[in-house]
Amino acid sequence: MLFTSLVKELLDDLSHPIGFLQIGAIGATYLLVWFLARKLNHYLKKDIEKVSAHIRFVLCPAHFAIILKSVLWLFLIWFCQVLFKKFAIPTNLLHTTINLILVLLIIRYASFYIKSTFWSRFVYVI
Repeated sequence: MLFTSLVKELLDDLSHPIGFLQIGAIGATYLLVWFLARKLNHYLKKDIEKVSAHIRFVLCPAHFAIILKSVLWLFLIWFCQVLFKKFAIPTNLLHTTINLILVLLIIRYASFYIKSTFWSRFVYVI
C-alpha cells in the first residue's frame, strides 16, 4: 500500500512539467559535479605520488574525489532547492534527492574503511 502510493506520487511528479524541470536540475548538477570530480581526481593522483612516503593515514584520491563529488552535488541540489522555493516552484523531487545523496555519502564513506565484504554489504543493505 505504501509502495503503490509512493510510486503514484512519483509518477504524478514526473508527468508534470515542473517534475521535468527538477529532473533537469538534478541531472545538470550531477554532470557538473562529475566533471569537476574527474578533474580533481586527475590532479590529486599527480600530486599524491610526490608526498606518499610522508603520509600515514591516506584517503586515496579516488575515494576523496567520490566523497567530494557527493558533497558538491548535495550543495548544488540544496542551492537549486532554495532557488526553486524562491520562485514558488515545488521541490518534492529535490528534497528526496537530497536525502538519497546524504545516504549515499554515508554509505560510501563507511565502505571505504570496511575491509570485510560481508560487513560492507551489510552496511549497504541497512
